Amino acid sequence: MMLRPIARAETRRLLRDRTFRWALLVLGLATVLALANGLLHVQGERARIAALEVDEAERFATLARDLGTGNYKKTDWADLSRPAPVAVTLGARNVILKPGSLGLLTAGAQGVLPTAVRASMIRDPFRARLDAIENPRHLLLGTFDFVFVVVTLFPLLILALIYDLVSGEHERGTLPLLLAAPIPFERLLLVRIAVRSAAIVLVAAGLVAAAAVAAALAGGTTADVAMRGGATMLVVVGYASFWFVLGLAVERLRRSSHTNALLCLGAWLAVVVVLPASLNIAMATLEPPPSRLEMLAATRDAQIDAARKKTEALAAYYEDHPGLGGSKGDLSDFWINWVTQVRLVDQAVAPIEARFDERLARRRQFVRRTEVLSPAVVTESLLTDLAGAGAERHEAFAVHAREFDRVYRSFFDERVLARAPFTLRDVDAVPKFVMDEPSSAGTVLGPVARGLLLLLLPTLLLAVLAGRRISRVRWIERKPR
Repeated sequence: MMLRPIARAETRRLLRDRTFRWALLVLGLATVLALANGLLHVQGERARIAALEVDEAERFATLARDLGTGNYKKTDWADLSRPAPVAVTLGARNVILKPGSLGLLTAGAQGVLPTAVRASMIRDPFRARLDAIENPRHLLLGTFDFVFVVVTLFPLLILALIYDLVSGEHERGTLPLLLAAPIPFERLLLVRIAVRSAAIVLVAAGLVAAAAVAAALAGGTTADVAMRGGATMLVVVGYASFWFVLGLAVERLRRSSHTNALLCLGAWLAVVVVLPASLNIAMATLEPPPSRLEMLAATRDAQIDAARKKTEALAAYYEDHPGLGGSKGDLSDFWINWVTQVRLVDQAVAPIEARFDERLARRRQFVRRTEVLSPAVVTESLLTDLAGAGAERHEAFAVHAREFDRVYRSFFDERVLARAPFTLRDVDAVPKFVMDEPSSAGTVLGPVARGLLLLLLPTLLLAVLAGRRISRVRWIERKPR
């Protein structure tokens, strides 16, 4: 019963602490700014996607109308009765990855990876991106978002609550009074720890609740926002637990408050800045990024070689497909030559693209193997995945986009090579991109469980170091320094 008044007194004391109030104010303002920035980004992204969808619908409506009335130009480059001019003009399809329900959490990551491309008969080694153009310096500096607030700023508030838990009492001269109290000092210390832990959990809940409300305002699905918001809460609390226990471990060293503050700041700098930067340098050294210039040079060489071989390849194609019609000797049609050349380029570049993708996959595996070294990297990866902007989702999007690009080009290529006209019936038959994503539960539970385990391991290790009993004799005989 005596612990309740102590807990209430500790709560009042914490609320009167200027450092805590100022840190909470700064964190709150940073959260509002980050969520506002993310909200604007997601709303702009969805407006851009809606504009692309409207544009595609209007193009296909125009295509159907013109084919139905026959009111269109009959020149080779604009003849809608030919498949190729349709594919590169009104019949082009957009390939779009829509933002996740919690996409506003990590606006910075979504500006780097492509979320909109266009399927085309024209081969582009980088694909025709439909993303808004970003300033390279802006992408380099990154975007101030919710993930940055949680990973970088939130630990500072936690450390500010715990770094002088006992050393501050000693420096203020109140420690002997606490040691002389009828309640064991360890129990008093546990009450103070519990109060501060509850404060951190409440702050974390406030951060996640604000993010969930902002996501709902941005148009996210309520059920998906609730599920991902709950998973985000677990991740934030797990990350906060690591920093709280780290602060207790520093306190266990029985140094002065100033020394504890420097040690906590050094630990924050190491975990949040130094370790991620070191892992990035190690990855660049051990698993260097694939060269896009090499792919571009290989594509150019393949195009030159294909230009020499396209006549032979086209003749062989008609020999293998005698029912396609047309004269094998009539090779003047530009689009038939174009399709033949693009197919030869695809065959030549396919091994290079496979090596390119393999090196990217090795880099992702390197990150997954080494992220355990830094809880900040684990947390950032988890929050990015929960926001729907993770590397795995973008990789799945790239796979679906490539497959759709193959199906789309095959649809038009076969008609070009067969010299078949493009009719009104073909308008609805043009392939349309649909990305079948797994259920949210399947994409959330596994990665979150793995990430929480990676956060739990260093937390338990620090808890063992910090959980040793702080005896009265040691605190009296050995002054903090």
